Amino acid sequence: VSGDGAEPSSEAMSEAGKIVGEVVKETVDGIKYTENGVITSDTVPFVFPFDISLSLVCTSGAGAWSDDLTLSPDGQFFGSYHDSDAGDTGEGYPNGIHYTCEYWGFVGDVEQTSDYSYACKIVGVSTQNEPGIEEIEDGILFKYIKPESFVVDNEYILYMPNTPVGVLPEGAKSWLVPLHGDFKDDTIGIYVFYSLSDERAYWTYPTN
Repeated sequence: VSGDGAEPSSEAMSEAGKIVGEVVKETVDGIKYTENGVITSDTVPFVFPFDISLSLVCTSGAGAWSDDLTLSPDGQFFGSYHDSDAGDTGEGYPNGIHYTCEYWGFVGDVEQTSDYSYACKIVGVSTQNEPGIEEIEDGILFKYIKPESFVVDNEYILYMPNTPVGVLPEGAKSWLVPLHGDFKDDTIGIYVFYSLSDERAYWTYPTN
């Protein structure tokens, strides 16, 4: 679901019991979500086993692109994708092209699958700007795109820091090892949010 161009306030996204929009998803445990991803239950649940939001990133280290993701204990997420190509110029945009997407939403149907992993699905996602819109500002062509990995019903696995290195999928390792090197311990030591649909990994930065 795409937004109307206005990012919801933190109050609208976090206030328990606030009903905004028609309910389009209800999980088996009775948690309800509206079309713009606001929980309508009386109490905001802590669906993940951490009490502060995680700051994660997905990047290849090659080029200027990065997808920064904040994942909250109650299943809210906020993302910011950006990529630049200064060499791709044209009439009106001598400073190149900037691809961008600001997005937010919710995961649901969270299920603990092991002592170190949780499965979930994307149950709602919105974007600040309609994908496909283009505009020129300060000599840069801004192209607003969709968050490709965050589509309703896409499945994710959250791997906890105590995940054995041998259990982490090779698809996730293919993102992490080139940037941070081989794992030094028997467990991964970080959080990894892994998309089963396109094998894209988001991770917290190693502390050592």
